Order: sequence, then C-alpha cells, then structure tokens
Amino acid sequence: MDVRHLTERVGRVAVVVASAIPLLAYTWIAVRRMGSPMELEWMEGGVVDHVRRAADGRNLYPEPSLEFIPYIYTPLYYYVAAPVAAVFGDGFLPLRLVSFASSLVAFASVGVLVARERGDRVAGLVAAGVFAACFAIGGAWFDLARVDSLFLALTFAGLAVARHGAGVRSAVAAGVLLGLAFLTKQQALVPAAAPLLYLLVAQRRRAVAYAASVAIVVVVSTLVLQQLSDGWYLRYVLELPRGHEVIEEVRRTFWTVDLRPLVLSVALGAVGVAIAVAARRELTGPLVLFHLPVAAALVASSYASRLHSGGYDNVLLPAFGALAILAGLGWSELDRRPAPLLRVAAAVAVVAQLV
Repeated sequence: MDVRHLTERVGRVAVVVASAIPLLAYTWIAVRRMGSPMELEWMEGGVVDHVRRAADGRNLYPEPSLEFIPYIYTPLYYYVAAPVAAVFGDGFLPLRLVSFASSLVAFASVGVLVARERGDRVAGLVAAGVFAACFAIGGAWFDLARVDSLFLALTFAGLAVARHGAGVRSAVAAGVLLGLAFLTKQQALVPAAAPLLYLLVAQRRRAVAYAASVAIVVVVSTLVLQQLSDGWYLRYVLELPRGHEVIEEVRRTFWTVDLRPLVLSVALGAVGVAIAVAARRELTGPLVLFHLPVAAALVASSYASRLHSGGYDNVLLPAFGALAILAGLGWSELDRRPAPLLRVAAAVAVVAQLV
C-alpha cells in the first residue's frame, strides 16, 4: 500500500472514530443521569403533571386555574409517555426513557437520510455523529423529559421516508409522521412543507398523498382537541406562542453566535453540494430539490422560534440536524473526488468539527 492510500485509509478511520465518539458519549451521559430524582431542567416537573393528566384521561387544555395551566405545546408527547409511566412508575424516569429512545431514532434517521443518499454508511455515521455532538450546544436537551426529542424523531423519520420511500403508501407514512411531529411540537409545520417540491417533481401522486396525509392529521387533530377543550386548545398552542415578543438582537446572533459552532459543517455541506451539482449538472436532483429546501426549512423553523422570547437553545436542534445532514453529504462528496488532498482535507474538517 503506497503512502497516498495509507493516508486516505487513516483519514477514513479517523472520521469513523471521531463520528462514533459523540454517539457513545451522549449515550453514557444520558444513561448516567436518567434516574436522577431532581429536575434536569426547570419545566420537567410540569411535564410530569401533564403526563399524569393524560394518563387519567383529564383535559390537557382546560380553562386556566390555580390548579393547572398547560404548557403551550401540542399534546402527543404526553400521550406517548403516559403508558410508559404506567409501566415504570410516576416521575421523570419514564419520560426521559421516551426522550432518550426518541433521540436515538432521530440520530438514526439523520444517518439513514445521508447513508442511503450516498450509498455510504460512513457518511451516515458522520451526519449522526455531528448531530449527537450538538448535545451541549443544544442545551443538553436530547434526554430531558420534554417534547423535543420525540418531535425530532418524528420529523427526521418522516423526512427519511419521504425521500427514500417508494410508492403512495410510503408518502402517506411520511405525511403521517410529519403530522404527528406537529402534534408533538408546532415547530414541525415548516419542515413538513419542504419535501413537497421534490415529491411534485419526482412523482405527483406521492406529493398529493403526502400533502393530504399531513393536512388530515393536523386539521383533524386540531378540530378534535379544540372541541374537547371547549375552545381553549388553540388559545394555548397558537394564540399564546404568536403573542411572544420578538427579540431583535437574535436576528443577528442566530447566524453569528448560535450557528457558529457548526461553521465547518456549513463549509462541508456548501462545498460538497456545490461540487456535486457542478459535476453532474443536475438542478432537478434530490440534492437541490429535497435536501436544500429541507435544510432551509429546518433552519427557518429554528430561526423563527429563536426570534421570540422564550426560545431557548433547544429550538436550535432542527437547524443543527439540517447542518449535520449537509455535513455528511458534503464529506461523502469530497471523499469521492479523485484528488487525494481534497479527501484528506475533508477528513480533517470532519474530525476538527467533531473535536
């Protein structure tokens, strides 16, 4: 084996190891603190109260009172966590189990999106590893007793099915998953619209089935919950969030501070996608029609949520997932180039980003 091939192999091994470490580190941290009897975040206790109400069959969106005022999220997480709490007992543990399992599904879905796109499992591992490495800069949120990880799992799983599924049934499944993501957290609505352009070009029947499935889940669930809550549901999940004031400083700091830790992921994605499009001259391929609109929608959803008061680090996670996907796609494209220095530089960029 000559020096060039040895260097390239060492670089690929380094990328695999560096990508695996965040996944293992996150798993270790999540398991270690899962059973903590204390709140890991100040709203976890309130989520436990929501799950209790869901388990008891009580209205999650009643008229506000001294006894209970709900959070401003759609309710699916509470109903998913309720049967888990029935098995493992009341408290934080069952809710964190749901979030931990959901976070692993989110990592896997991000990895599958990239691996199947490129036919390269290492590229999928890069994307999953970068996303897991965002644990700290995303507020250490993936394993908390909060709605976010289930929302991320449903969103990215739905996007993976929309891109790599075949036939109308897969489009319906993707639409249902994105509709359920909205039913977990309203932030999913913008990313849910992103696959439509690709589906319309690739197969219109799938586009219609997808759009109809999302619409049915969102509209029917809203009508039912609005009726069951005597009209209070939309006040909590729509009117109150819409009334949050805009923090003008965030218009700048979102781009210069929040996304700055992922600057190498942005560079990998931009360079890799640009090279791929230029080499193939494909302006109607999945990179342009699916991945770029999806990434833009995920970043836009994070930006809109971050702009409003109360938007903490957790709202950045969809954007981080999008940039992780682009990093995996970009690295894979650069790793396929015939220029050895370019492949080595791509490997260095991935390792540096993860470090």
